[in-house]
Amino acid sequence: KEFAHRVSCPPSGDEMLTCFRALDANTVLKVQGQMEADLLLDLSRVFLAFQPWSPTVGGASPLSDQPVLLWQQGKLAVDIPMIIGSTRDEGRPFLFSTLESPLSSAELDIMLEGFYGKVFTPAIRKQYPVPRGADARVVASKIVTDSLFRCVLRNVTRQLKQTPGLYKSPFYLYVHDHPLDGVALWGPNMSYCVNYTCHAGDLPVTFSPLAPLKQFGYYLSADEVSLGQSVQAYYSSLAQTGSPGTGSAGQPLVWPSLDPAADANILFRVPAVSVETRAYANTCAFWDALGYSFP
Repeated sequence: KEFAHRVSCPPSGDEMLTCFRALDANTVLKVQGQMEADLLLDLSRVFLAFQPWSPTVGGASPLSDQPVLLWQQGKLAVDIPMIIGSTRDEGRPFLFSTLESPLSSAELDIMLEGFYGKVFTPAIRKQYPVPRGADARVVASKIVTDSLFRCVLRNVTRQLKQTPGLYKSPFYLYVHDHPLDGVALWGPNMSYCVNYTCHAGDLPVTFSPLAPLKQFGYYLSADEVSLGQSVQAYYSSLAQTGSPGTGSAGQPLVWPSLDPAADANILFRVPAVSVETRAYANTCAFWDALGYSFP
């Protein structure tokens, strides 16, 4: 509606869509840039800058509720074996690219209240304390990683498996925890991802040797090549057989399917892939209690 207002289009319905389609690309890009810049001026809305254009619920949308909630209810799930997971530092690039200057503890409060609501914010701040004088972006990135990536995926898959008859096929959970340390690979504008496993930081290893790393001056180590071979073997086996199996011949390890009681996931890290259990149980229990349905 805000975009429609700025380009003088009707606020809803087919008339709005017809008006949008008649706009030229330069106008769309200009107004989009203005709106994203305005979001950064209001810390209570800054989380919207992470993904300013996304599917919506209600109105002309085919979605009757948030996708994660529909998935929890089994209304979006396709009953097939699935690999799903996250990197260790998923939230870091979203925070540091959006907020280029250090964030104070008081400013973090404003951000959290705007996205998670005033009811949940005190509990979140207690769970994720900010050291005195520290840059609160570090803590905020952990909050984003846990609440919007790691724990919500864990919660949804566990609920689907714990509901009798809802989802019979296995889930295989992973955490990718190998940071790429090449400054040239991330570039000067993303130096905050050096030595962190940022969002998409798993792709160069996962898709090696297809990923064009050499043009950025980055060469995979022997351990990284081995890790990539393990990941590819697991993914290929799932596509072929419905199970990731034991991975590569060089590092054979059975990837256990999700069992809510065992709470195991595979950990992609050099020098060797491993299985960890209940690594995020306490952290995710906190978010499970909040419910992932924020204002």
